[in-house]
Amino acid sequence: MRVKEALALKITKARKKLTAVLAALFLAALSAAMLGACAVYDAEQDIISDGYIHTVTYDANGGDFDSSPARRQETVTVRVGDNSLTVEPGYWPDGAGENDIVAMPERTGYEFLYWELVETDANGAETTREWNFLKDRVTSDITLRAVWERNIVLYISAIVDGVEMNFREITMEPGTNFISTFYGTAADGTYTLTPDTIKRAFLSLGSGNDVYTPLSFYWLDENGNKTPLTADNAVYPEDAREATLYAEVLKGAYTYVTQKNAATLTLSADSHWYLLEDIDLGHSYDSGALVKGTCWQALESFEGVIYGNGHTISNVWVKDVLSRSVTSFNRSIFGVMNGTVDDLTFENVEYTLAYSSTGIPLTGTFNVALLASSFGEGGAFTDVALENCTITIVNAQSAGSALYSYKLAEENDCYFVNASAQSTVTGQVQIKEGVTDMFIS
Repeated sequence: MRVKEALALKITKARKKLTAVLAALFLAALSAAMLGACAVYDAEQDIISDGYIHTVTYDANGGDFDSSPARRQETVTVRVGDNSLTVEPGYWPDGAGENDIVAMPERTGYEFLYWELVETDANGAETTREWNFLKDRVTSDITLRAVWERNIVLYISAIVDGVEMNFREITMEPGTNFISTFYGTAADGTYTLTPDTIKRAFLSLGSGNDVYTPLSFYWLDENGNKTPLTADNAVYPEDAREATLYAEVLKGAYTYVTQKNAATLTLSADSHWYLLEDIDLGHSYDSGALVKGTCWQALESFEGVIYGNGHTISNVWVKDVLSRSVTSFNRSIFGVMNGTVDDLTFENVEYTLAYSSTGIPLTGTFNVALLASSFGEGGAFTDVALENCTITIVNAQSAGSALYSYKLAEENDCYFVNASAQSTVTGQVQIKEGVTDMFIS
């Protein structure tokens, strides 16, 4: 029998004996705790009496013997006989089944190298040497400590409001080009390195409770100079064990908007869009059509952010159909503006306020504007241009009788029901009144 196996059987035997004693202890403890304490002492003495007189403490040194995140086990202690070998963590002797005598510790971001014997002299000075589990023998109580080496990693970070945030770590091989880790290729197989080609795994970078959307990546030198990441310089340094790649980020979870995904684009109260090009939604409103085309629904409020980046959203139909349960008499596309729309042109946008022509007349007067009804704190339209945009009033009357009353916000150029000093909007709003539509709903 191998020495290790013999040692393992000795330890297993001792543990079985200890288990039996502890079982008896548990029953005895139901009647007398003091007797239980004595039994534990007797069990320990039994192990020592069997010749297992030395303790070996395995120190995970930043690692963990227990893979459960809820429980950390940084040390494990076993007893061995004098001048005997000790078990190597992770070694499975014959007959041990699925249970390690001592499990191998794990440490995230590190590679295990070896175990070292830790000795301290009378002055407290520490000396170490690598432990050989096949040759070295235990002649006193000892501590064996895990020695680790940091993995070669690439940190993905961002500087937000002057504070550096580390989002994740990726294990790398020195000298390798990693551009394909971050970006997909265009149809011709080349890398364009635009935000919409960033791979899904990196579209959302988290730090605590906050989420950030990357726009691009760059290297940062010791002088704080940025070098944009390219397909050529996306190479892990040959002589480094760690490096940091920085991301330009937006706070929040944004959708990159292109013509390719325009068909799926729907305005919602929490839309976060970042336009990469002009988009044409292809909507149109036909008051005589039985079956209506695609449209957006007007909002009661908007909390999101739309960055236009100088681009245009064109050919949009926004429908706002009133009902008897309506609670707000201020009507517009975005409703109460609590978010931001920035650097964007709206072209051929038609906002339609309507009511069923067969409905019971509504009481009250509806104040109507194109963009917003009112503004919350921080809500604004900045550098927004309007081209050929229209407010269409539908079914305000039926058979000569008024179904609902409305008032256009002409004093605010029909942009907003209640004006905002923080908003900058240019362009004219056209008004189309007296439209009848039997089929709108």
